[in-house]
Amino acid sequence: MDLAPTSDLFSQPDADVYFNSAGSTLQPEPVFRDVSEFTERVFRDPAKAATEGARRVQDLRENLARIMGATGEEIALTHHTAEGANVIANGIAWQAGDTILTLDHEYPSTVYPWMNVQRRFGVNLEFLQEQDGRADEERIVETIHGERPRLLAMSAVEWCTGYRYDLEPIGRACWEEGTFFFVDSAQALGITEIDVQRAHISAMAGSAWKWLFGPHGQGYLYLNSDALATIDPAFVGSESVVNWPEYLSYDLTFRPDARRFEYSTANLSALVWFDAGVKFIEEIGREDALAHTIYLQDCAEMGLRELGCEIRGGGPESTRSGIMGFRHPQLDSRTLSYDLRKKARIVALERDDFVRLAFHVHNTREGIDRLTETLKGLLA
Repeated sequence: MDLAPTSDLFSQPDADVYFNSAGSTLQPEPVFRDVSEFTERVFRDPAKAATEGARRVQDLRENLARIMGATGEEIALTHHTAEGANVIANGIAWQAGDTILTLDHEYPSTVYPWMNVQRRFGVNLEFLQEQDGRADEERIVETIHGERPRLLAMSAVEWCTGYRYDLEPIGRACWEEGTFFFVDSAQALGITEIDVQRAHISAMAGSAWKWLFGPHGQGYLYLNSDALATIDPAFVGSESVVNWPEYLSYDLTFRPDARRFEYSTANLSALVWFDAGVKFIEEIGREDALAHTIYLQDCAEMGLRELGCEIRGGGPESTRSGIMGFRHPQLDSRTLSYDLRKKARIVALERDDFVRLAFHVHNTREGIDRLTETLKGLLA
């Protein structure tokens, strides 16, 4: 499916071709207008804007919940994936002998919080090895049943290769063994389907600025309502408690839902931006967005293979996301990424010795053609 007309809704100030939505996506004009109008209202009528902002924050909570199969009460608004991971890492009552299981090519936000738990509490931290850009789901399931870890932390989509994991059998194994299942969905939510209930996910964290068209410094945390009582808030403030409007009563009774982890004043303008971004991707349609990216991946794979490139990605649509990668045996991938940017105004970053291509609804077939033509010139 080609959503080429959608590209007209985006501005690309620093590059003619932008393949880095896995890092930070471009922003659509409707989102820009929505945020600009709200910011103007903040200046002209701050009290009214605050009321509107509070409503938009609740809209955001409900919209995020809907696209992952949760409820609004299970959503906390955070600053990034790392904050969500740290809420869980610092909220569990760890005990000697506990084991945390993760993968050996995870993004640092899904590794360092657990390393810190290991440092502070002496738990075991084990890494399952990836091969060819993924870990085998059957091996993950076997390890869960064999070792019964206290917690499994992994990404829904591998951040370098774009491999989309089948989370349901993994989550089912966690549920059967009483393992807390933490998922990093930064490279998934907004472009691929995730159902936290079907996948038995205990907690899931992600960021706004990749596939959801939100701002930097905003994220989300899903925490299953059944797991809420098992996570002790490490940071608390006036917004954490049920009587938050009563500043001098000092009653440390936490809110009965995930909002207990939103401990102080929020950036309303940024959250309105986040809400506008989520609404934009819903209006486009997540299924259509993924179909568009897969169409572009197929076009890119065909052209790049003709030039002798090795491809990461492809395969069955059920394992694909918005990310793929390529490299050429005659070219250093980091140098190639630099040359694409400097010589052809194409943004595609080197990751794990491949050039990563992250497509979203603003990308077009013409951009793919420009990439292959540029690469052909570099090889000449």
